[in-house]
Amino acid sequence: MKVLLISQPDRYRKLPDFPPLGIGYLGAVAHKAGHKVLLIDGGLHSIAQIVAEAEKFEPDIIGITCWNIGRSPG
Repeated sequence: MKVLLISQPDRYRKLPDFPPLGIGYLGAVAHKAGHKVLLIDGGLHSIAQIVAEAEKFEPDIIGITCWNIGRSPG
């Protein structure tokens, strides 16, 4: 299976403070299980570049990180 993992794209492309470790760990587990894995750091690529890479890779499944900052109950 082809697995594409994308860290959260950022409209302000810049060098991130740290590499996307979460998808790195997931990618390592998927690779160890025998899957072909492509990781894309959304902080370094435009949306157009991400789409082009995804189309070229033709993944069976795509995972995208996201942040949800909400209020805690109480």
